[in-house]
Parts: sequence; C-alpha cells; structure tokens
Amino acid sequence: MIRYLTLLALVLAAGVSTAQTTAPAGPCDAAFNAFAADHDVDAAIAGYQRCLPRAPKTARYNLGVLYAGTEEWARAIEQFREYLKLDATSARATSVQDELTVLAQLQRDYPTAEHVQQFRHDRLLRQSQLFLRAGMNEEAELLARRAAQLSGGTYDDYVALAAAAAAKREFDVAGRWLDEANTVAPANKKAAVGELRAGVNRESMIATLRKGAEAALKTDPKRAAELLASAWELAPERGDIGFAAAVAYLASPDAQMALPILEKLSSGKDAALAVRARKLDADVRRLLVTLNEKRAQQAKTLAALLKSTNKKNWTDLSAKDFARVEEALADLVRQNPTSVPLRHHYAFVLARQQNWSAAEAQYVEILRLNPDAPVNFWLARALFNEHKYDESQRALNKDLQNASTSTPATSDLKKYLGEDLAAALKNANK
Repeated sequence: MIRYLTLLALVLAAGVSTAQTTAPAGPCDAAFNAFAADHDVDAAIAGYQRCLPRAPKTARYNLGVLYAGTEEWARAIEQFREYLKLDATSARATSVQDELTVLAQLQRDYPTAEHVQQFRHDRLLRQSQLFLRAGMNEEAELLARRAAQLSGGTYDDYVALAAAAAAKREFDVAGRWLDEANTVAPANKKAAVGELRAGVNRESMIATLRKGAEAALKTDPKRAAELLASAWELAPERGDIGFAAAVAYLASPDAQMALPILEKLSSGKDAALAVRARKLDADVRRLLVTLNEKRAQQAKTLAALLKSTNKKNWTDLSAKDFARVEEALADLVRQNPTSVPLRHHYAFVLARQQNWSAAEAQYVEILRLNPDAPVNFWLARALFNEHKYDESQRALNKDLQNASTSTPATSDLKKYLGEDLAAALKNANK
C-alpha cells in the first residue's frame, strides 16, 4: 500500500527536518498548523496552495501526499510531477518517482468514484485485520464499524466485527454479527458462516466452563477440575486447559484423576507442554505411592489398635490411644471426605477428648451428607457443651421426633461403631 496512507499524520512535517517537533517558521506554517493541531486536511490543502508561490517544493510535495491520502490519484500525480520539475536528483525525488508508479497503478485499479469508495472500504478492513493481529481489539472493532458504515454492511464487514468481538471475549456479540453475516452471505459462503458460528459457540462454552472452574477452585477443586476437563473436551488442541484440569485434580481428594490427563498431554504435539506434563506425571505418581502407603499403614495401625486394646468399649481407651486414633481417623477422613462412618468415628473420638467444636463440625457435615444419619443426639451433646443451648435443644428435638433414630447407649458403642468402622476401613484400603 502507498506509504502515505500510514504516514499521513506526519505529512506536514515534510519539507522540514524529520526531527523537528514544533511548527516550522516560514511561508507554510499555517498549513502545517492546520493539520498538526486539528488534522484538518481541507485546511491544510488550502494552506499549502496559498504558500505555493513562496515555497513551491514544500507545497508541491505535501499537496501530493495530502491528495494521495484522500484517494485523489490524478491530483496527487499532478503535484508530484510538478515537484520533480523542481527537484529531480535528491533522495526525496527518488521516493517521489516510486510513489508515482504506485499512484499510476491505483489510478488504473480504481478509476471511478465508486471504485475509490471500495478502495477506502477495503483499506479499513485491512487495517482492522492488522490491529486485530496486534491484539488491539478495540481499534480493530472501530475500523470494522467504519467499513460497515461506508459500505452499508457487507459479509466481510460483519465477519470482521464478529472477529473483533470474539477477540474481546464478547461471544454473544460475535454470534449476532455472524447472524448478520449469514443474512447477506453469498451461497458459497453460507457453510463458512456456519463453521464460524459453531466456533464462536464453542469458545463461549469454553469461557463459561473456565469461569465456573475459576470460581470453584478454592472451595471445590474437584468440581473445578471437572469443568476444565469438559472445556478441554471441546478444544482438545488446547493443552493448556487440560493441564489446568490436571492441576485442579491434584488439589482435590481425587488426585489420581490427573494421571490420565497428564499421560495424554505427555504425548501431545505441544513439545514444551509435553515435557511439563511428563515431569508432573512422574512427580504425582511418586506422591500417590507415598500417600497410599501412608493411608494403608494408618488404616492398619488403627485396626490393630482397636483389636489390641482388649477393652469392652471405646470409652475405656486411654488418652494416648485416643490421640493415635484421632490422628489416623483425621487422615482417613481427609482421604475419604464423603465417608459417613469414618466421619462418625472421627467425631466420636473428638468428643471423647472434649474437642466439642471440632466434633460439632463433623456431625454437621455428616447430616449434610446424609440427613437421616442418627447423629442428632451426639450433635446436641456437642452443642450443649459449647453452651449453645438453643441449638442443642433443636438438635435433641429432631432426635426425639425421628422414630427411626435409635440413640445407642454408651455400653453399645463398640458394637454400634465397630461394624461400620470395619466397612469403612475396608473401603479406605481399596
């Protein structure tokens, strides 16, 4: 493209030093100021025409540039030819010769006003694409809007507007622009619009899933991982999303779910990501082996402890034994957060050591997992010892109102808890 079209903002500095940053003092200063201050092309042209007798070289050159910038090819050619009559040997003269060649070609390609209008429109779209590639999305959208205003709205205009909106993550807006494009698209473009619309819909779903994952990450990393994995299924070429899903799984109780994702990424096309995935995969496998060994040992220790006490019930365990049981159960609950039996045992041990607030938290979580669990009596007891008398009374009332709830006596605790614990330990060792 002719170079003045991108350098028009500097045009009036021509004829003075390119390092000059203030308005030149001389016969053409009014023309210079007209453009430098307000970008008033018409005023600048008028000013250079007035100063033509006193500074013909400066005036001719700048008039040529200004006319080229307004797509008045014939006038631009005329001014540049007049300039060459005054200067035929300088470096600028060589540049003008090159510009005359370009202008002549433009004059042949765009001979009428309608053609010039099309040239302006196409130039705006090209500039919009350049800004879009540079990540200047607002500017790209503005230029595409100007192109649409100039043409009344063409297929290419609407596609350019959709591209700018999608780059701004405004997928609903991008979809509407593509719907407009579809209404004016020629028959051979309909399929392309459909593909673009499907792509925008996909990106919209991915953005929604990633936003949900971001919101869930701190409180429910497993949910965040599942959302990211779903997003990755929509765009399997986007390994970064899969990697994020694996990392989220590692922050959840189901860390092993990260392994198939990392294994797939390890053989992916993205070499750098594959290296990261292989390293993380190896680290995770080592960590899981350690955790599984620790979990199995704790479960084994707990089972051996309960078996070796030779006591009639849990209330006979020593404080040291309870501390060991509490530590083992705490880790098992962390590894099996939805296990009601494990939580129930853990809560009982906490209450036995008069850690009432921690016991209350476990009973509340048990009721969240299973509203019918027979723990309201024990919850009421914990609340009473925390001096939360009203809440304690409500929990006790729920226990009394539930005919199916049998509150085990202390002497029955070993049987009541022991059977569930055996099943829980078995599941924990799987």
